[in-house]
Amino acid sequence: MNINKETFGIFLKQLRIKKEFSLREFARIIGIAPSYVSDIEQGKRNAPKKEHLEKMIEALNLKNKEDIEKFYDLAKKGKPVEIAEDVKEIITENESIPVLCRRLKQRNIDVDDLIKELETRKKTVE
Repeated sequence: MNINKETFGIFLKQLRIKKEFSLREFARIIGIAPSYVSDIEQGKRNAPKKEHLEKMIEALNLKNKEDIEKFYDLAKKGKPVEIAEDVKEIITENESIPVLCRRLKQRNIDVDDLIKELETRKKTVE
């Protein structure tokens, strides 16, 4: 999955046009101003908050898991996040980390329990 050159705005515009939504119609459906959607598509603004992203996914009828994940991954780029620098490096260098996080959530796996399990396994191997 190479999402480095594609932006959220470009991807959103391609999806919107593919579904034959005008900018105004799409903005009305998701509940934000057409100028805001235009700014997003032109790269002048970051992606909106999660509730609007979810409305976009619904309006665009995204069903494919990979497309939805790409949608969220691209939406995330450019947004400020307060994460420790070493963790940012781990996340940005490994494209599997977002997949891992999503799978943990999908399977309702408690992260603390997972850490304990990994520590227990490490002790038995040593």
